[in-house]
Amino acid sequence: MKTNIFNLSKTIFSLFILLMMSNEAQAQLGKKRKTNTQEIKNNPVITFPTAGSVIDGPFVIMGKADPNTFINLRVDPIYNFPANPSGKPTLRISTKEHNPQEFSIKADEKGIWQSPPIQVLFDPKAINTKIFAFISQQLGSYRYESKNIEYKTSPKLFLKTIPMKIPAKNNNDNSSSGQPQKDEGLIKGGAISNFKIISPFDNKNVGQDGFYISGEAPEGALVRVEVRFSGYKSKTEIKIGNVGPIFPIPKIDKNTTTVDNALWGTYNVRYNSLMKMWITDEIKLIKKSNDYSYWANNYTITASLVNEKGEAVHSKTIQVSRMKTKAI
Repeated sequence: MKTNIFNLSKTIFSLFILLMMSNEAQAQLGKKRKTNTQEIKNNPVITFPTAGSVIDGPFVIMGKADPNTFINLRVDPIYNFPANPSGKPTLRISTKEHNPQEFSIKADEKGIWQSPPIQVLFDPKAINTKIFAFISQQLGSYRYESKNIEYKTSPKLFLKTIPMKIPAKNNNDNSSSGQPQKDEGLIKGGAISNFKIISPFDNKNVGQDGFYISGEAPEGALVRVEVRFSGYKSKTEIKIGNVGPIFPIPKIDKNTTTVDNALWGTYNVRYNSLMKMWITDEIKLIKKSNDYSYWANNYTITASLVNEKGEAVHSKTIQVSRMKTKAI
């Protein structure tokens, strides 16, 4: 009898120890799971350009993530080649601009991140073209991967193959023409004929929250970009609406005035030989200055080369309007 009681007590004690160990293991697992899920408070997202946007030149991708964390961005040009009737392999032009591109980007203290300028190009023979953007983030043991964001493509993204004729060298090509050389310090081996604005397009709409101005220029050239605008100026905070500026009350208040052809900003940028273009900082659709909020409906953009005297020359001007499809 005593032996049975002793064995029963031993069994109960063993079960108690096992139960305590099981509870401790579950508690530790729960803590570990809680820690892992809190390592990334907000999954990173792409906020610009929105899915389905048409990419028509160099562009940047913007988004949100946890402040001061790194995200990985992958941009994939997607395309097919038509079948070759001869059965031979289809030859393609090989450049890094129509291969996948990857970037490691750090979000700022507000959680905003922005890619460097991205250039995507397609082989002239490519069909069914589109662009995928994909983001991922690894923090501790937690890894997040987004779905592909798909963008449409413009014919302007296709490489052009143009036969080039090289003229025979003239024995007298070192002789002076008798005409002074203009902007000598500016050109650096390139003709000014390639100076132009490539994005945005003239008489088109610009981005929903903001946009960039970019273009081509001689190597090493300094470009001055002046942006003027027509819109509103108000001491009441302006927010972006789906058709125009939105104020705290559903009408333009007494602190608001109409602005016509006023200076939005001037940007001095230099042509970057690695990116093969020049590009400004982001032009925001709303800006604050001197206690006022400024809202632009239309922009007049003038880009000029800056010569060795600091003068703006060979100006190019375009006009663009704000997109009218953005919802709050």
